Amino acid sequence: WLRQRDKVKGIYRDATDHASDARNTIKNNSDHLDQLARRIELLYSAEVDRHREIASIKSLAEALHRQVQARSARYQQFEAGLAEDLKGSEYERGLHVQVMQEYMLEMGRLGGQS
Repeated sequence: WLRQRDKVKGIYRDATDHASDARNTIKNNSDHLDQLARRIELLYSAEVDRHREIASIKSLAEALHRQVQARSARYQQFEAGLAEDLKGSEYERGLHVQVMQEYMLEMGRLGGQS
């Protein structure tokens, strides 16, 4: 009877030790999982922030590109207007030269007739 009781106590003590070890292992694993979960949350938050910054930079770059295109179009229109003005000035200068030549010829004829 005493032997059996000692044997049962030994089995109980071994079971209690194993249960305690299992609880400690579970607690350590749980703590480790909590740390990993916090790390994942930090990484996810950092990644979300990074994507938000990239989207913001992309949006700014697209807006700047649109501004550059609009300015380029305005400059092209301005240059086209200047080219037209230059053509008009050259045409008017040519007309002036022609009129002056005709005037000089006419004056020469009139002067020669006197």
